[in-house]
Amino acid sequence: MNQAELTAALAVANTKIGKIREEQTALATSLTAARDALADKVAELKAIIEAGTVTEEVTNALAAVQKSLNEFDDVIPDAPAPQS
Repeated sequence: MNQAELTAALAVANTKIGKIREEQTALATSLTAARDALADKVAELKAIIEAGTVTEEVTNALAAVQKSLNEFDDVIPDAPAPQS
């Protein structure tokens, strides 16, 4: 492989890396939005439960959703801290 071929191969690889980065960023954005929407719904349910008497079944359902939300959050990488 000569220098021109190597340069071309590196350019292709770099383009693929950029494409992968964009795809992963879009996926992370979608997952974060889904997690946040679910967290909002959990907060609404929790407020409803705290505002009045509900059955144990509803309380258990909320606990199950909260557990699922935590598990979902655990698989989504945290956003990097802003650089100063």
